[in-house]
Amino acid sequence: MQNDRKDNIKKVGILTFHRAINYGAVLQAYALSSVLQTKYDVDIIDYDCKQISNNNHIEKSKIKKIIKYIIYPKMMLDKRKRINKFNLFVQNLLPLSSRYDATNIELANSKYDAFVVGSDQVWNLRVTGNDMNYFLQFASDEKKYSYAASFGGSPKVFDDRKEEITEALSSFQSLLVRESDAIDYLKEERVSPEAKLTCDPVFLLDRNAWIKEMSLKVNKRGYVFVYIVAPDNYAVTFARNLAKEKNLDVVVNQLYKGKSAYIKETVSGMDAGPVDFLQLILNAECVVTTSFHAMAFSLIFNIDFFYELSSDSKNKNSRLMNLADRFNVQDREIVNGVSSASTIEWNKVNQKIEEYAEMSRKTLFDSLKTI
Repeated sequence: MQNDRKDNIKKVGILTFHRAINYGAVLQAYALSSVLQTKYDVDIIDYDCKQISNNNHIEKSKIKKIIKYIIYPKMMLDKRKRINKFNLFVQNLLPLSSRYDATNIELANSKYDAFVVGSDQVWNLRVTGNDMNYFLQFASDEKKYSYAASFGGSPKVFDDRKEEITEALSSFQSLLVRESDAIDYLKEERVSPEAKLTCDPVFLLDRNAWIKEMSLKVNKRGYVFVYIVAPDNYAVTFARNLAKEKNLDVVVNQLYKGKSAYIKETVSGMDAGPVDFLQLILNAECVVTTSFHAMAFSLIFNIDFFYELSSDSKNKNSRLMNLADRFNVQDREIVNGVSSASTIEWNKVNQKIEEYAEMSRKTLFDSLKTI
């Protein structure tokens, strides 16, 4: 969806978590940049947040790393392959700016007409290590915008820094956020009575756009795709039983910490990069997950899916529940190992996705008319 015109168009910089080893993070970054490129000259600000960079390492301790390679050689090699694929995706498919860090990010201010921070948990100080640059403190006030930005839960957990946060956000020209908690907070604190809710950027591209832009191949292979990012109680067992019932393989991309991805009767997808991740969902007979973005892409690609809420992750649960409510697929939830799911009415789901995406695109472009 790129716009090749560079003359006389405004230059926009996106600040997000584009280098996180996380499928949702890099794919939402791609989607937002792709949509904005239809009207603007766009860079993703290649900002190095120390906290996020530290989290990207496979294993910080060399001794622990060696031990894991000895005990789980295939798992560790697959993780290394996956990281390499993420790096290639970022370098080849994201429109990166010059490299910045906390010591020189203010230099970016003179190079852009506007900055859009989001999507993802860019205002979650626990994730960023209290990095206030994600509140665009380095930018001129007239250049500050957000899209589907998130606090990662209730903003009130940061009440000890409320004054600093509200002052920073009060200088924004437009505040578009991802969760209703943020809307309530911004209105209660009188930061922005006009803050608006917008969809996760992955919904801004439709099924055909994702297939075309990622060069995906539609080739159903008969498997249940399992992607678990939060503690589950029954999801893996549910996936196994479902696969046995339908005579399908189980392809595991990720299981939560402490569980081996190489469980019996499964095929490993642990080395999957961002494009592989989309391919695995697109060609699955069914997806079983605790992940927002696995559920989102199942909806986009019209793939049957089931989700389980985590027993200890309230913030992730709220995102899954909001997604299920919006598209009326609450019955896809796995409860006590079973689901009462009926057949998904994809025509209705697709219409809702299209309407939500169109509203969000319009809201985004309307907000940027002032630059």
